Parts: sequence; structure tokens; C-alpha cells
Amino acid sequence: MIRRTDSLVDQVDNLHAFARTGLVGNVVGAVVVLALYRGLVPRPEELGWALAFCAALGLRAALAITYQRRWRGSEERLARWRDLYLGGVLTTGALWGLSVWLFYPHGGELERTAILLTVYSFCISAVPALAMQRGAFVAFVAFTFVPMIARIAAMQVPGSWPLAGILLLIFGITVMLGRSYQRSFARVLALKRRSQQLLQQLHVEKAAADQARREAETANRSKTQFFAAASHDLRQPLHALGLFAEALRQRVGAGADVEVAHLVHSINGSVDALEGLFSELLDITRIDSGGVEARPEHFPCEAMFARLKLHFEPTAFEKGLALHFHGARHVGFADPVLVERIVRNLLSNAIRYTADGGVVVAARTRGDRLRLEVWDTGLGIREHEQERIFDEFYQVAYDAPPLDPAQRKGLGLGLAIVRRLARVIEAPLELRSTPGRGTVFALTIPLGRPPRPTCRRAPRSA
Repeated sequence: MIRRTDSLVDQVDNLHAFARTGLVGNVVGAVVVLALYRGLVPRPEELGWALAFCAALGLRAALAITYQRRWRGSEERLARWRDLYLGGVLTTGALWGLSVWLFYPHGGELERTAILLTVYSFCISAVPALAMQRGAFVAFVAFTFVPMIARIAAMQVPGSWPLAGILLLIFGITVMLGRSYQRSFARVLALKRRSQQLLQQLHVEKAAADQARREAETANRSKTQFFAAASHDLRQPLHALGLFAEALRQRVGAGADVEVAHLVHSINGSVDALEGLFSELLDITRIDSGGVEARPEHFPCEAMFARLKLHFEPTAFEKGLALHFHGARHVGFADPVLVERIVRNLLSNAIRYTADGGVVVAARTRGDRLRLEVWDTGLGIREHEQERIFDEFYQVAYDAPPLDPAQRKGLGLGLAIVRRLARVIEAPLELRSTPGRGTVFALTIPLGRPPRPTCRRAPRSA
């Protein structure tokens, strides 16, 4: 909120900005007028006017010099300086009006024209200086114009009345000009205050945003530390549970009751699922804590595709899905371990959520970039969920029943890991999906260089 003191400071600063120029102009104008009318005006009148004018300029000069030293500070001091300075300005205006009353009848055409132009020039120069002081500006123009108009009209010489009428019209135009300038200056001050308010609001919002960011970073560190501690502390009893379940399975043997065998199988499956979940939690913890660093190198897609095919082809075959790989001849430049982990997670999700059709993994070149794409003909993802699926612990809620409960297990961490790893290797990750028709994920990495072939020399003959 802008205080009244700030507005007063703007007004006083505006007066002070024109103080030095106004003093110099008044001195020059007074010297010109006295030089033109030297010997034409009675000596007592000329000397009296000059002394009074020097006293008024001396007061204004003293106020201008002491403004920065004494008068800045409280609102009372600023108002006092303004009133004193305006008093000096009005005194100067009255003395210019008095100069016309005293000197005008004694001069010729040159002297009269010069004094009128001089006085009017000071009225115009007062427009920007007194823009925010409307009462003082009108009084200044009146003090200068009224004696001028009255003196010219009282001379009863040919052309005096028309000249007085013209000066009266100029007086009105000058007042209107001051009013227009005052409105413009007021708009400038309003814009300045608005800018100050916006700047203060920006500082407040920035401080709030910084505080929220610090709190979010603290919460994220706490979450990461919790995941690391929980995963580490629970890993050992989980491993022991797996050993006990395996021992129980061996104890039961092949001739056991079907229900007991089914329970043992369910225990082993649950233990395997828990181990997978803890592995994902540990992966997210390592990535968030900066424990995963990218080591880019040139790698062929053929070897990566071969490993993925060996791992996922049996699962796809069991579900009756076609699994194809294209573009194995291409070479990429990135961390091959992280890239394969990303494609592996995407491929696992594609097979998991596809009931009919197939899955395609392709490598395509786009200029100097290589796009690794995973296509499926699965359920698809609705548009409002396409951004949320990369959040931790978020899983898409489908209207249809689960495809395979054994395949739908998980906490929704796979795509969260994918996005984090993509950021680690600085590779854009794209998603396009149509519900009921399928989904495609695309990872863009720099295009690599194939290894140079090595030439073997033929052995020398004996």
C-alpha cells in the first residue's frame, strides 16, 4: 500500500528537479530585462525591483541547497519545504507581473515585446514544475498575467485593448495546458505506484514460492530417506521370508495336498512381488538422491533388442501376443544400461496391459536423433490420465476387469522410474494413446556412430 508520504515525496522531488533550472532561467531573464530597460525606468523603481527579485531568488536558492540535507524525512518537513518553496515561486511570479507594471510603459516596441515574451516564457516553464500543484500554478500565472493585462488595458493607446484581450486568451490557454499536464503527470504517478505495488506483491509471492520450494525439497528428502531406510530394513526379513517359503515348498513336495500346494505357491508369488516392489523403491531412492549418473557411449540397438526379446518373448507367447523388433541396425549415443532399463519397463507395461494383438519395439532415425518407440494394441490411456501415470503410486483405473490379476500387481512405480531415468540421460519422453486402440511411448536420444571396421592384414608367406 502506497502511503501519503510517498505521494508528497514525488511532488517535492518534482519541484526540486526544476529548482536549479528555474533559478538560472530567472537570473538570465532578469539580467535581460534590466539591460533592455536601463536608463528608461526611474532609478528607484529599477533598483527596488532588482533588490526584491534578488531576495526572492536567494530564498529559493537556499531552500534548494538545504533540501537534501535537512528537509527530507518526515511528512511535516516535506510539507514545510513545499510550502516555503511554493511561496518563493509565487513571489517570483508576482515580481515578474510587477516588472511589466513598472517597466512596460517606459519602453519602445523592442523592450515591450521582449518583456512580454520573457514573462510568458516563465509561465510556460512553470507548467511541468508546478504540474502537481494546481492551486499554486493558477496563482503563479495569475500573478504574472493579471498585472500585465491590467497595465496594457490601462494605457489607452491604439491596440492596447486587442492586445489585452489576446493576453487574456493566452492566460486561459496556459491554465488549460497546466491542467492537461497535471492529469498526465497524475497518470504517470499512478502507474509508478501500481508498479511499486506489483513489485511488492512479486516479492511476497516470490518469498512464498521460495518457502514452498524449500518445504517441498525437505519433504522430498524426507520421503527419499524414509524409502531408503524402509527398503533397507525390510529387505533382510523379506529375504528370510523367501528362504522359509522355499524351504516349505521343498518340505511339502510333489505328493502334498492340492490346497496346501496352492497356498505355498501363493506365498512364493507374494514374496517375489514384494522383492520386485522393494527393488523399485530402492531404484527411485537412488535416482532422487543423485546416486544414478549417466555414462553415455555409442551402443548398437541390436544387442539390446536381443536381450529384450530373450526376456519378454516367452511372456508374450503365453498371452498370445506378437512381439516384433525393428531397426536393430541403428546405433544410439546414451547410457546403454539406463536406456535398456527404460525400454524394458515400457515393454513390460505394454505386454501387461495388452490382451489381443501385439507389441512392437522400433528404432527410427530423425535427423541426428534416434527415437526408441514401444507400440502396443492394449487398453490405451485416457487423455486426462496421460500426465498422471508418471506419478508415483498412480495406476490407471480401467472400466473393464483386470486382464490378468497376476500381471496387474504393482504400486505404479514403473513409469515414475522411466521418467526419472529419462531426465537423468536428458532424453525427451513422449506419449500418445487412444483408449481402446493402444499406446506408443517414444524416447529420443542422440544418434550414435557405428564402430569402425578393422582391417586384418594377410599373413606373410613363408
